[in-house]
Amino acid sequence: MLAAIRSSLTLFVAALLLPTLAEGADIYVPDDSPTVAGALAFATDGDRVYVAPGLYTERVFVPPGVALLGAGPELSILDGEASGTVVTVLGDGTVVSGFSIRNGGSDNAAYGVQVLDADAWVCGNFLYWNYRGVWVEGPSETFVQWNVSADNHDDGLDGVNSNAVFRGNTVVSNGDPAISDGDIGIYLLSVESRLISENIVAWNNEFGIWCDGQTDSADNLVFGHVSDFTSCGTNSSNVVADPLFVSFSDDGDPRNDDFHLQAGSPAADLLTDPPLDTDGSARDLGAWGGQGYEGGPRPTWSAFGSVAPAELPLAAPQSVTLEAVAGPVACDHGFDVLRVELPDFVTLDSVDAVRVGGDPVDFTSSGSSPVTVDLDQVVADSSAVEVDLSIEASTEGSAELVLELGLRFLDIWSLAEASEPGDLTITASAGGDDDDAADDDDAADDDDSAEADDDDDDDDDDGGSSRAGCACSEAQAPSSEGWLLALLVLLAIRGRRAA
Repeated sequence: MLAAIRSSLTLFVAALLLPTLAEGADIYVPDDSPTVAGALAFATDGDRVYVAPGLYTERVFVPPGVALLGAGPELSILDGEASGTVVTVLGDGTVVSGFSIRNGGSDNAAYGVQVLDADAWVCGNFLYWNYRGVWVEGPSETFVQWNVSADNHDDGLDGVNSNAVFRGNTVVSNGDPAISDGDIGIYLLSVESRLISENIVAWNNEFGIWCDGQTDSADNLVFGHVSDFTSCGTNSSNVVADPLFVSFSDDGDPRNDDFHLQAGSPAADLLTDPPLDTDGSARDLGAWGGQGYEGGPRPTWSAFGSVAPAELPLAAPQSVTLEAVAGPVACDHGFDVLRVELPDFVTLDSVDAVRVGGDPVDFTSSGSSPVTVDLDQVVADSSAVEVDLSIEASTEGSAELVLELGLRFLDIWSLAEASEPGDLTITASAGGDDDDAADDDDAADDDDSAEADDDDDDDDDDGGSSRAGCACSEAQAPSSEGWLLALLVLLAIRGRRAA
């Protein structure tokens, strides 16, 4: 009996702890560890390491699946002391965001951030005084976004033999003729099937954007180079003009510059397609326009969903509501499309309505399974998105639908988990006969209840001192076995506390 109680307690606690473990732990520097490297040493997949404002003179290695999040690109400072690469990404699912990353040194393998053969997010950082700002190499779906890379000794940003995305960065004044030649703002070698876009690339030592003939370039502002575009698939949406920063000293110390855009900048209010800037205006180019990264870190993207009602009758249309909620998106501003794959035994009749935070919104839908629902806005916070679907079950069955949330602009998707176990499961079953049987069971239960009431009345007639089949007093005392069990449980609890 005691063993059974222990098993029940263990299962109950595990059920409480597992969701927390799945979501990852939050580790704080310096509260939990005085150093960033120390915090990362015991971080595992899904954990988030938050780094308070301050100067941290160390080089760090970020494990797979860990988010390394600074307080802001000018607040949390990682300084490599000219001894080599400052941040090395060790695997997929990594986020590096919200830091000044500087002083890796002038050696040709000293990078601000290095990503090798991994899918990662590098966003919202201020990179300077490294040999190169960011280096992405090998099979990779890394997103390099909303960074300022300035006054590095060679290139600002590099992608080699990868499918990395370089979007919305400000890349200025990279390349030191005394150390290297052929310096480039953004250098792409064998980076295929990706569009380089929305960057401001200005006054780098020789070249602006070098594409090796395999990458398209669109919606970039490039200015002040020997060659602004080299071997890029350019189009008319690129701009060649002074970006009109608020201030630019070109004194070798980008901390003295202000890379925000002046009113009237040719890089401001340029793109009218979603997502818009946070003030609702057309989207700016570069890292520090209205769309760019200004504040603290953006955590990794988590998505959750549920469907209700989850039980369907057969061969009859049923209206259900699918709810989706996303946490803040790493290096991004939300989602604007849902993709739903229904179980095989369920067909879609129509998508009837969509609400964001309870308010109706315009949408378009296409397909049947998967059905795609495009919103007229980007959901950039944790507002619930509710989609009313009319669906019909053709046969009995039980299966989980598949829900993905995505951002059309970047073609990135996140698979939603059930908000609670079973919340995305749809079950279809036949009605009718089962209902009749349930009615018969209810009638039988009523008869049993009536008989039980009669028995109670008989007991009351006996004076209430005893009940049929029980030779116990009205104020029944616990049995000796009950006392023993309670004592054993108490001793077990005390033993654990003492341990």
